[in-house]
Amino acid sequence: MITGTFNGWNIVSTPLAPTYASVELTMNDSISANTSPYTHQAQTIDWQTDWWSGHVSLPNMPRHYAQTWIAFLAELRGSGAAFYLGDAVGAIPSGWAHGICVTAGTNASRSSTLAVTGFKPSMARQLLPGDYFQIGARLHQNLEVVNSDSTGSATLNIWPRIRESPAPGTPVIFHNAVGLFRLSTSERSFNISVDHIYNINFKVEEAL
Repeated sequence: MITGTFNGWNIVSTPLAPTYASVELTMNDSISANTSPYTHQAQTIDWQTDWWSGHVSLPNMPRHYAQTWIAFLAELRGSGAAFYLGDAVGAIPSGWAHGICVTAGTNASRSSTLAVTGFKPSMARQLLPGDYFQIGARLHQNLEVVNSDSTGSATLNIWPRIRESPAPGTPVIFHNAVGLFRLSTSERSFNISVDHIYNINFKVEEAL
């Protein structure tokens, strides 16, 4: 079922059961490197483009479960629509994340830092390296220990870079953070075994 839109993407709701057997998330950065054949010194260029990709595997299942997932893949129209995906094991941050956090000031697109406010003031370890958070439809990771200052503000070092510049006061979600993904290819397949069990998996990438 289409539940909304974002940046021109129709967003399709994901079946609730059965949940994923495994999710592989891959971090990608556009870095070009030129290595000298004589000195072996490398010169790199950072194109400031980074994105998530991954691979989703579902548990083996009977038809009455599988047909819901097959219909979901069909409704995505190949790579034409998007859906939300996250790290279910990392759904709760390891840091305290106390407060109601929002973006602060101007955070430009392609920035690798994010200014926020609304944390409980003067508190250490609000976030720890690897904690996920969500802005709009984008999934990010915090990269360093974050302590809030006396006003409840902090600057996060993040990956991937800010995709769309958020308006000041945009909510920053630390629990159950997800991002917008699409299928990597418009081909979808599923396997049916002789004992009537279905096997489904598919590759994904961030819907940019």
